[in-house]
Amino acid sequence: MKFPIGISIFLLLVVSCARNTDSGELSKSNTVVVSWSKDITTLDPACADGWESAEVISQIYEGLVYEDPENHTVKMRLAESIKSSENGLIWDVKVRKGVKFHDGTPMDANAVAYSFQRQINAVKNGTTHYNCAFSYWKAYFNMIEGVKVTSEFSVRFTLKYNYAPFLKMLEIFAVFIVRPSSGESVDYIDKNPIGTGPFKLKKRMEGRVVLERNSSYWNDDMKPTYKYLVFQTIPENRQRMLALEGGQTDIAYHLDPGRYLSIGLHPGLKIKKIQSVNIAYLALNTSRPPFSIKQNRVAVNHLIDRDKIVKMVYQGTGELANAPIPPFLELDGKSIYKKDFWWYKHDRQKAQELFKAGGYVGASRNKPLNLYVIRSPRGTLPNPILMANLIRNDFKKAGIEVKVHALEYRDYKNALRSGKHDMAIHSWIGDLWDPDNFLFGLLHSSSTGTNYSRFNNTSYDAAVYTARSVDKSEKRAVTYLKALKIFRDEAPWVPLAFSRVVVTYSRRLKNFKHNMDTTSLYNLVRLRDK
Repeated sequence: MKFPIGISIFLLLVVSCARNTDSGELSKSNTVVVSWSKDITTLDPACADGWESAEVISQIYEGLVYEDPENHTVKMRLAESIKSSENGLIWDVKVRKGVKFHDGTPMDANAVAYSFQRQINAVKNGTTHYNCAFSYWKAYFNMIEGVKVTSEFSVRFTLKYNYAPFLKMLEIFAVFIVRPSSGESVDYIDKNPIGTGPFKLKKRMEGRVVLERNSSYWNDDMKPTYKYLVFQTIPENRQRMLALEGGQTDIAYHLDPGRYLSIGLHPGLKIKKIQSVNIAYLALNTSRPPFSIKQNRVAVNHLIDRDKIVKMVYQGTGELANAPIPPFLELDGKSIYKKDFWWYKHDRQKAQELFKAGGYVGASRNKPLNLYVIRSPRGTLPNPILMANLIRNDFKKAGIEVKVHALEYRDYKNALRSGKHDMAIHSWIGDLWDPDNFLFGLLHSSSTGTNYSRFNNTSYDAAVYTARSVDKSEKRAVTYLKALKIFRDEAPWVPLAFSRVVVTYSRRLKNFKHNMDTTSLYNLVRLRDK
């Protein structure tokens, strides 16, 4: 998408003005500006399901725990300690004392219980609206039976069944702790975000969020040293690149991979490639023909030239995926599968034979297949439109018409949830170092908000349910491998790529670090004097 020159100049001026508005408060010496391709959708942790929203939310709010990105161990944050019963059904949390929300309200057990209970109530009562389907709760937290305050700084969680990664799951942004409120509308927290994090909201408008340093932040070692953090949406790749080169932005995401070489040679810029657990894939809607028939799903896996897609779309920042989880995702050092785990080879003739066996021939092909894709680039989808066109061309060579629907994020997610798609290009960054985040959340039949293939297989469901409810890593790994083999046989996806998340930034920044889910620790960034 190209912008006229006038709009291009306007976009750069918008970024430049980010440091020169608000009565002259923002300046280059006290502000870090981040630019990306699409706007946030919400500032309510329970409602967010996009990386951009999670990135901003992670600066405003905090969770009970966090996962060390170096060794994947769980460490305490807003919790002082967490202990479980022998059977894993009771979890007692001691809440950290002396922490306050941005408005001065004490953070206590009541706030922790509220942050969970409001989601339990919302899902139970069917509360939803255009911007909040509580997808994360439905996919990852429905094992929580209840939560209650046992003292001013103690909370008890009761689970329906033993859930092996429960402690790790408490780090996910969907259950970050929010200030309790009562009687407000479902979007109150989105409009009034009040957390305990190192930054607080100063101003929000379409395409732009300004955060201000939380001077009363409880953790002295993690306090920001600069005052303002700005998130600016610049939809077009070239304009983000110009803003980065011109110094109007300090950090730029979602740039064209073809520019990475020149960025690496730029004296004022740096490029960082972050390893994360992620997957880009083509989801096939298994709830209706033609992809309710297995032969047709396997046919698509033979039809699509995945090697070509990875080379052209990722240009060295991705590798071919043969499973829904990367091979380096281990459980306490136990591998789930080896890197040579086989997948279907590109074979157009074999694909046509399978389409014939699946009845997808002749008149049944008269109606185009609907392929949905997000319009804007993402860290794990650097060029979604190119990917969609490559897939469409592979179908065209087989005599099958595909109609591409490139939508903005909200419309795209709503289309997938309503099942309008025959196929959908999607990507997922793991929220924690555990296969349950992928194999249950993206493929179990109960994960209605994130299972975009609408995959429903009793044997698969039983395997991943068993794997999440046993404690021994060896048994979990063996059971997940069983689930992977069922997945391969049923082929509800075409796995495409595992990628590195690439971020480009100014050399005036130092100590730029990231969480396990690739959200950034902007509070630790330091500005060089020159």
